[in-house]
Amino acid sequence: MEANIGTLQAKLEAYNKHKKECQILNRQFALAKGNSKALPGQYVYRPDAADDTRKRANIHHTGSHYHMAASRSMNFGRQKGLLARHSSQGARLQATRMAAKETARMQTGGGAMKAGKKSKKSQQKKQGEAGGSKKSGGTGDK
Repeated sequence: MEANIGTLQAKLEAYNKHKKECQILNRQFALAKGNSKALPGQYVYRPDAADDTRKRANIHHTGSHYHMAASRSMNFGRQKGLLARHSSQGARLQATRMAAKETARMQTGGGAMKAGKKSKKSQQKKQGEAGGSKKSGGTGDK
């Protein structure tokens, strides 16, 4: 009979300990007004008013995806002439390249044909030889 009382006492202590833990969880759950993960069976997601999902997504994507967007070779140190996309250095080089191209075009007369020159097609039209196309094999048949 003595052994039975000991096991009953142990079971009662375990039950009281469990009950105390549950009371603490319930108190925390009530304090959070339902937005607590203390009781998984009763957890409901409630959006936090101060949480801006769009802002969080922007921070994540600029922090993770943008900075790792360079080619794999960029992760292993600098190589001459290698540029990451969207870099200010690349934009600067492209702007310089475009400016040089525009300057060269303006100096050669606007990029058109040389003065006094005409295209082959316009010369053929003038002579009455034009009228064919690449599809018809250059003949004037229509």
